[in-house]
Amino acid sequence: MHGSGNNPEPRRDLTPDGALHALPRPRPLLVPAIALMAGIGLSEAVGPLATSWRSAVVALPAVALAAFLLALWRRLHRHVLLGLVSAIALAAGIARHQQVYDRPPHHIAHALADEPVLTRLAGRIVTPPIERPPPKLNPNPFLPLDPAPRTQFVLAMEELRTTEPATPATGQVRVSVEAAGLGLKLGQLVQVTGRLWQPRGPRNPGEMDWARWFRRQQIDAGMSVEGGAYVSPLPGEGSPWYGLIAALRSRAQSLLLEPYADLETSESARLLDVMILGQRSIADHALNEAFLRAGGLHFLAVSGFNVMVLAGTAWWVVRRVLRRGDRTAAVVAVLLTVLFALVAEPNAPILRATIAVVLVALARATRRPICALSSLALAAACILIVDPNALFGAAFQLTFVQVLGLIVVFPKVWRAFYPGFSRVVLHPGMYGARTDERDHGGHPAEAQTASEYGRLRPACYISALVLTCACTWASALPLVLWHFGRLSSWGWLATIPLTPLVTLVTLLSLFTIAANAALPPLGALLGFALQRSADLLLWSVRLFEDLPGAVVDCQPPPIWLVIVTYGVLLLLVAVRRTPREVGPRPGPRRPPPVASLTLVKVNAAALVALAWIGWIVLPASRGVGHAVHVLAVGNGSAVSLTTPDGSAAVLDVGTDTNSDVGETAGWALHAIGIRRVDDVFVSHAHFDHYSGLPALMRRLPVERWLTNTYFLRSKAQRQRLKELLAQLPQGSPRPTALHAGDQLRVADATLDVLWPPEGLDESRTVNDGSLVLRITARGHTVLVTGDVEARGLADLLEAEREGRISLNADVLIAPHHGKVFPGVTERFYAAVAPRVVIVSTRTPRPELESLVARTLGPIARVLLTGEVGSVTVRITPTAELRVETPYAGRPSRSPPETAPTGAAPDAGA
Repeated sequence: MHGSGNNPEPRRDLTPDGALHALPRPRPLLVPAIALMAGIGLSEAVGPLATSWRSAVVALPAVALAAFLLALWRRLHRHVLLGLVSAIALAAGIARHQQVYDRPPHHIAHALADEPVLTRLAGRIVTPPIERPPPKLNPNPFLPLDPAPRTQFVLAMEELRTTEPATPATGQVRVSVEAAGLGLKLGQLVQVTGRLWQPRGPRNPGEMDWARWFRRQQIDAGMSVEGGAYVSPLPGEGSPWYGLIAALRSRAQSLLLEPYADLETSESARLLDVMILGQRSIADHALNEAFLRAGGLHFLAVSGFNVMVLAGTAWWVVRRVLRRGDRTAAVVAVLLTVLFALVAEPNAPILRATIAVVLVALARATRRPICALSSLALAAACILIVDPNALFGAAFQLTFVQVLGLIVVFPKVWRAFYPGFSRVVLHPGMYGARTDERDHGGHPAEAQTASEYGRLRPACYISALVLTCACTWASALPLVLWHFGRLSSWGWLATIPLTPLVTLVTLLSLFTIAANAALPPLGALLGFALQRSADLLLWSVRLFEDLPGAVVDCQPPPIWLVIVTYGVLLLLVAVRRTPREVGPRPGPRRPPPVASLTLVKVNAAALVALAWIGWIVLPASRGVGHAVHVLAVGNGSAVSLTTPDGSAAVLDVGTDTNSDVGETAGWALHAIGIRRVDDVFVSHAHFDHYSGLPALMRRLPVERWLTNTYFLRSKAQRQRLKELLAQLPQGSPRPTALHAGDQLRVADATLDVLWPPEGLDESRTVNDGSLVLRITARGHTVLVTGDVEARGLADLLEAEREGRISLNADVLIAPHHGKVFPGVTERFYAAVAPRVVIVSTRTPRPELESLVARTLGPIARVLLTGEVGSVTVRITPTAELRVETPYAGRPSRSPPETAPTGAAPDAGA
């Protein structure tokens, strides 16, 4: 490998005829690393192969290696050798990823069922137990019970103890215990008893696919444990390796945090534990959201930036302060970096940076140059060989893309805007300054005086910082949009002041740990400065977080556009022109024509730019025709009506479970392509129908809020209304009362209010005052009934007999989550005569299913959102009615409380 750093001077050789040529840096590992990624991606797209095919795939790398050795023996052209190496990498990627699908007979995956199963397991704790505060995701004060705090860890199974005798078992289970203060340790053997469940896929549009997330984290199942009494330590020796890691982490935490009692419970302590010690999983939702909105999530993710600061500081102290040689500095930097990688939670940015530090240190110690692209490719290959699923994680993708942008994009932009400004030196006459330093952009900028030098040098650093932040932000932008569907508008700007602050906090933390270990009084002084610096960093993050348009929700771009974009970037890196002659040539020189390869690159970049412009300008697809979406929110209700022109109405948004339905509905509308809501209807004053209203109004602009007249005028409901209004964001619309006979329009869809009438008797139950709406679009009708009970249903039937309303509908959203009222429910269903009955509930309704079959016959379908997930009723432009269940057939019984809430994909450079 030749060259040093990101842009080392190209090697110049003489040809046999004496001509001087510039030879580009060799990058032998780049193409094989890309081939390895392609093999893993191909295997993921194909899925698990049959056993016979898998055996053949495993043999492919051996065949390719034999061909490579033969070609090497025959001394074939280097391009042939590179192709064979790439073929080996491609086959190795496929074979390694297929091993992920291997499940031995005693694997825990074979014991999973659609329903949670009461199970007893024994195994070893392989991740640090994390205690989380009570996760109150449903913000409404009417939630009946406050959730308990939780302790979470991953258990590597050893035995399944539901049978006698116990049977050996393998697999990893994510355990969530509803208790704190259990005193569990990394590497400890424990027995746990709880409900084992399958990781679930998405149940609504825009929802996280936890099944995929679990699989890519190499976790096979989840377990909910009701209390600490069901977790029992087992006798036996702990693992020495896990014990060492736990001891290192505990010691680092004590040196950094324990001397300052006032810091331990503050947000600054959590920030330091996350950002410095790498305990990424303890970051709560508020801290994640703050850094995300400020565009600094990669700092919070313990990125390679932290590792580079550590290694650079160690190198500077050894070389400049202790006056030792390169080899000593390299050893110290490597030891500290590896130690930090052991203490921190493993992730792709830390592993990538650790490998890079080791390679650079070895190169400096042995006086050999190193190619940045080859080291980046080697780091990617090492991570993927160990964990091929890392390729599909946001952390892996973002860290390598951002570093690739720094290596490839930054030098070109720097040379274009600041030629010759890469280094500032004093004039030869000033203090005997050396002038033999040169940069690829040209001669260094010479300062005539010391004051001019003091002015130009900071300007050089600031310019480099601004360009670095802009290049990393732009390089990661396509992936950020695709993974998160959110654009941090000020991220490129916020990173500029945040970078020095993060550097300061990181350096102070490192010096504080060292001082507390060697000189505690000095550590106390540094700790005080560290606390103030951490507070300043948090204040800066909050400042950018509150800027208007800090985060813009947008439709994720198509995956093909993201792949093509980075394919063009790789084209710029991997494909190069033939080395051109730079020495003197006889005869007159003519301006060379534009190289064909340059034209290919320019045209490819232009086409990608046009594709992105087209994606931004063209409206997002919102599906075909009108649609009514009934979301799966447990025992609650969240229904939306969308039209082809982007108009939308939301009919109820709440649940009785510990989940934020406002966020669920907001993500669902975002995935559909909706950016604003015309009307929000709250059927009645029960929180399982409005608990998500504040979050929805914070997420999307809402024009009107409408509810029944009983909610607004009833003295009994006044307190609930007051508490609900207090939670709404500032500037939210005030509620408007509706009553029977009112009619509204959402684009060309009509909503008729059938119930309640004006002046309803206040002795009625809250449920009997529910809004009943009849949606009509292109000749088809959907009846939404809220929680109307027996008395209200009887009054509706009476109103239909008198000819005041029509109950007939193609689709019925079942009243009161499918509850059956003897004597009236059967008559009501017969009057509506729906073809499809949708029940928003997680509770089985066998009585209702029997009633519908008996009353309406086999042509009527009953769909429960707890079983099939979100249901979409679509009315096409040709007036065809379609009922779609795109999330049916996926595990749905894992409780929402046991899902890894608050987890955010790491991203870092």
